Amino acid sequence: MALALDGYTPQEIRVKPGSAPAALEVTLEKQLPPGTVAVQSEYALDVVWRGRTLARARARRACS
Repeated sequence: MALALDGYTPQEIRVKPGSAPAALEVTLEKQLPPGTVAVQSEYALDVVWRGRTLARARARRACS
């Protein structure tokens, strides 16, 4: 079962067939407004947050 509400982080609840409780109490966390992250590194890297890739490393070509 998936629960979603605009402005809140969705949640997924798994219930075994035939064992659903009479009531479920779920609290959805309010999402924060979008922000900006700046990353600087000597090495190529991916930026991952909560299992989601936000940015992939790009190969840089050396200038000659």
